[in-house]
Amino acid sequence: MDARETGKVLKKIARSASEAGLDLSAAFPVADYNRSVPEAYSLPTFDREGPLGVVLGNSRAFWPKFLEALRESEALRESEHPLHDYVTDTIGRLVHALPVAHEVRWAHSSEPSPVAMQRASMIGGLAHTSPSYMSIHPEHGPWIGLRAVILLDADWASGDPVQAPDPCTPCPKPCLEALDLAVAATKNAPVGKKVSSRWKLWLAVRDACPQGRSSRYPDEQCEYHYRSDRDFLLSLLEYAG
Repeated sequence: MDARETGKVLKKIARSASEAGLDLSAAFPVADYNRSVPEAYSLPTFDREGPLGVVLGNSRAFWPKFLEALRESEALRESEHPLHDYVTDTIGRLVHALPVAHEVRWAHSSEPSPVAMQRASMIGGLAHTSPSYMSIHPEHGPWIGLRAVILLDADWASGDPVQAPDPCTPCPKPCLEALDLAVAATKNAPVGKKVSSRWKLWLAVRDACPQGRSSRYPDEQCEYHYRSDRDFLLSLLEYAG
């Protein structure tokens, strides 16, 4: 593909993803990413020197789209991990319609291989990684989710990538005190329960960030993201009628 065709593909990805609530996207040079991560996290290159990747994520715009899909799909309601399945199905349909070879790597799964989502996000200029390990978007602050990376059999042809702005260096970093409290409170919890066992303390780390406060997730979205409780999620559908 030439640069014009590649631009059309990137717009198609962004438009289709946004319609499903994945409203954040950024292209990035895979070669730069691969040079910055351990080999186990390297991404496919399609035998190109400078391949192209796209990182997809979401703001709070994702939540109503996800709930709408949940209401309409019995398969999602019966899924053990409905949010992950929604993301997988949505992006699967999106890439199936692309006129170019591609591969996908997921934030929620290490299969077929892991991806350093925050590194891809930083290189693509989508979000800066804070000292408390949150991804900070220029507009939405920490109120975003990183979902997947799409690798395209196309060349990066946009020059040097624009790095994500760093709001953290001049910040007094209240998130670090909140992080220390959350870590101390959950240090003896089982590995898989460290967040969900004291989820309000982990939510407080995000709430401590002064960036993007108007983009904060609704309370029920916060609770589900931190607890991943399917019964709680389904109860929201009943409450909404």
